[in-house]
Amino acid sequence: MSLKDIETKLTAEIIEGKLKVETTYCELVEAGKEASASLEQAYLEAIDELNAKLAEARALATSFRVKARAFAKAYGMKIVIGGLIVVAILSAGYISGWFAA
Repeated sequence: MSLKDIETKLTAEIIEGKLKVETTYCELVEAGKEASASLEQAYLEAIDELNAKLAEARALATSFRVKARAFAKAYGMKIVIGGLIVVAILSAGYISGWFAA
């Protein structure tokens, strides 16, 4: 499963959770003072589910950030040096082509 698929799935779940919280809240408001304990419990459970999905998204983002930093720390200097070598080769080719013409 790619990172984009995971992000899409998690975003859809968060949107679904927000919709559930809003729907339950509307039902609770419409019930007014006659609201039952089960309706209030459903609202609190919807909020808990949404908070769990948001925490999962934060954990995923944090884990990705940690992995990206570790990759940059391990291979950052090699990538920069490799890029400089490529730029030097291209510029040498450009300069030699300039003088050849």
